[in-house]
Amino acid sequence: MALQPAPSISEAVPRWQTPLPESVVGSWGPFVAEYARRVLGISLDVWQQRALNRALATDADGRLVHRIYLISTARQQGKTALVRALIGW
Repeated sequence: MALQPAPSISEAVPRWQTPLPESVVGSWGPFVAEYARRVLGISLDVWQQRALNRALATDADGRLVHRIYLISTARQQGKTALVRALIGW
């Protein structure tokens, strides 16, 4: 049996994440990612986009479904860039 290479940090599936409610129909996350790219010149990693999409998930009325959303990752992985994009947006 051949060893498979470990997934890159951008391909890895999170070990833990809060399940999304059934009421989720969209997210503001892509708007933040586009702002980061266009205004800040930052291309967000896949994990950052996934985190924003889940954190900013919306219901049919466009309201956020999470009041609090926690993101935890190791040092030097891009948390500051993610928060900079979110706050700027």
